[in-house]
Amino acid sequence: MEADANALLATVYPTKKKVSVYAKPVNEKKLPDPNPLLLRSRLLFDASSDLDLDYYYMYSLGRAHSYGHKQHDTVLEKLAKTDLILGRRLSEAVFSILKVREKDPYLEELMANHRKAHPAEHTQPSIIRLDNVLTPKMRKRYQEMGSCAFAEIGSIKCTVTGNHTQISKSLIPPRQAIEAIRLFNSYKERLDDYCNNDLGDYVTCIDITDKLYVTVQTGNKKPVVKLLPTITNNTEYLEIPILFKGKELKLRVVMGLDIPVRNTLSKLAEPETKVLIMISSNGPGSYSFNSLLDTNYGIALYACPYTQFVYKN
Repeated sequence: MEADANALLATVYPTKKKVSVYAKPVNEKKLPDPNPLLLRSRLLFDASSDLDLDYYYMYSLGRAHSYGHKQHDTVLEKLAKTDLILGRRLSEAVFSILKVREKDPYLEELMANHRKAHPAEHTQPSIIRLDNVLTPKMRKRYQEMGSCAFAEIGSIKCTVTGNHTQISKSLIPPRQAIEAIRLFNSYKERLDDYCNNDLGDYVTCIDITDKLYVTVQTGNKKPVVKLLPTITNNTEYLEIPILFKGKELKLRVVMGLDIPVRNTLSKLAEPETKVLIMISSNGPGSYSFNSLLDTNYGIALYACPYTQFVYKN
């Protein structure tokens, strides 16, 4: 199958000649784990700019990623229809901004490769398929072959592997993606305010770390932080009691939407990890919230902007 995919790169997709010099084979089982705060769906970036930023903008549209696909569409047509409705108000849309301690060289290279292969003079929203590129198999392939592992489809500004696995894509035309960018800008301001200890009175922060983690000590061993055993892969949401504006409320926090999934939370189980709920006012009787994870891997803000509301009774 690998040989077929590589042959397809040379025959189907028009591309410049590439020469790959194989280094020592990579054992995919020994690759270091990616940053657990990376949302394994889409990374949004600007193909026209290579500004040195410490932020990763990520999102997930759930089932709506394949919106617009028809049964009779060709592979090329499906690739061209990538994330047509990014920016539309979807209940399952999740946005995340990660301020990293250290940038990921692999992701930085993939973005640089896309900018080189599909240059843009003006702001051009583009994506990296994190669900594809963060798999051990794909990371191994890139370490061994570099950009020779991929082909560029210039007509739709898309980069793929020989078996049509999408790596990156410019969103052309951007359509409603500009609305998503506006949201990201507002969330970045909030994340910056948190980092600068400048949230002000309009944001209420509630620490829910103890609702997720517990410190366990066995005998004389060093205490270890673990995810609460009541949070399993079958846990759909958490009912978290909070005190807000003088009232006791139960806030429903959905796994995979309002906060990361169970496996990610488990990987973040460290003494330094803090999980906060940040509530801000939308008006006299309505409030919205998002979660923030302050960890050794970076600081990530999670937002599900069209469902995270608290109404005053």
